[in-house]
Order: sequence, then structure tokens, then C-alpha cells
Amino acid sequence: MNPRVKQLCSYIFPSVGSLFVTYLYNVIDGIFVGQGVGAATLGAVNIGVPFITFAAVIVAMFPLGGTTIIAIRMGRDDNDGSPTLSFVGMCVGAVSNIFLDWLFIFPRTLISAYAP
Repeated sequence: MNPRVKQLCSYIFPSVGSLFVTYLYNVIDGIFVGQGVGAATLGAVNIGVPFITFAAVIVAMFPLGGTTIIAIRMGRDDNDGSPTLSFVGMCVGAVSNIFLDWLFIFPRTLISAYAP
């Protein structure tokens, strides 16, 4: 087997495995929620899952992109900017997390405060 294909497979299989475990968790969680609480709650969970996934993707995007840039710079023996890029990636991830929390939680709090 080609060494590049072997290395690619060493990255692909853990990624696919983690996605499989994540979706298996969602299916089993849906079974327990549907059997234990009811269909309406299962519908609410299924409505909320895409928002949670979207928030996780946005928050993870910045640190992972920063890590890629750090790896490219370190491959070029440019180690001076690596700590700064790492800090910026983590800060942007934290700020986006706070923004998304505010975006999704604040309207619900506002609506529940003024609801009859």
C-alpha cells in the first residue's frame, strides 16, 4: 500500500469512527427520550440538535483553522508567531462561543420574561 494512502486512512478511520459514535449517541438518546418522556419532547430535541451542531462547528472552526496555520508556519521554521496565533485562535473561539450563547439564549430569556 502506498505510504500516503496508509497515512490518509490513519486520519480517515478515526474521523469516521467519531462521527459514527456521535450519531449513534443521537439515535440512542432519541430512543430514550421518545420512550421516556414522549413524542413532543423528542420533536423538541430534534429541533434543537441542528442549532447545537451549528454552534459547535462555528466555535471549533477558529481554533482548528489557527492550528492549521500554526502547523504550516512551524513547517517553514517560523516559530515566532505560533504562540500569538494560538492565543488569537482560542480568543476568537471563546468570543464566538459567547456571541452564539447570547444569540440563542437571550431571545428565549426575553420572550419568557414578557410571556403571559
